[in-house]
Formats: sequence, C-alpha cells, structure tokens
Amino acid sequence: MHAFCLPCQSRGIRNIVEKKNHKVIIIGLTCNLHSKQLKQQHIYCGKKGIDIKQYQKLQYRGNGWPSSIQIETNNSKKIEIPNNKSIWTEIFHSRLFIRPKCFMCKDTLNKNCDIALADPWLQDCIKN
Repeated sequence: MHAFCLPCQSRGIRNIVEKKNHKVIIIGLTCNLHSKQLKQQHIYCGKKGIDIKQYQKLQYRGNGWPSSIQIETNNSKKIEIPNNKSIWTEIFHSRLFIRPKCFMCKDTLNKNCDIALADPWLQDCIKN
C-alpha cells in the first residue's frame, strides 16, 4: 500500500495501516502552514479589480517552477500572479489564513513519511 499526504495526515495513516498489519510507503509533502484558500484569491483579486465571478480557470502551478498563479476569465483574459515578490506573496505569508490547529504542528518536514517532497528554494535554483 502507498499513500501521498501532508504531515498532519501521515502519522495517522501509518498508525492505522500498520495496526492492520499492512506495509505502507508514505510519500509526503512538506508543509509551510499556508494552505491556499479561496479567501486569499478574493482579497488579491479585489485589490486588483478582478471580479471573481469571472473566473473560468485558476491554476496555482503551471509553466514550470516556481511559476505563478494563473487565472483565466470567462472572456479569455489571462492574468498571472507571481509567486515571489508580489502582493500575493504578502497575502500568502500574512499568517491570516493559517488554520488555528496548524499553529500547534511541529512537523512541517513530514517526519512520519518515507519520502518527503518539497520545492527547491535554494539560491542556485532560484537564480536559474
């Protein structure tokens, strides 16, 4: 059996599966406590004068890493929001959208998984 999950899920999944005497390989994401919520897009779009009712498509990742948030409207207008050094970054890192329970979590690196995946925010990767 295999599972793909966040740190807050991996410990529970491992416990349940192993109690049933099954082997499990858990591939996990690291977590930075900033789960994306629609409220964040609503704030950003409100500041930019974009009507959220006009969304046709919203994509957080596209065109490679680190990419941008891409919004396509009903009239085929395409809007790109940079993931770095923009008002989006300020909203995303404001800590206003973190679930209260997440403030108690100490496992952002997903210690209970077998393989942890994360974005490569190293200086060499950012430059290139």
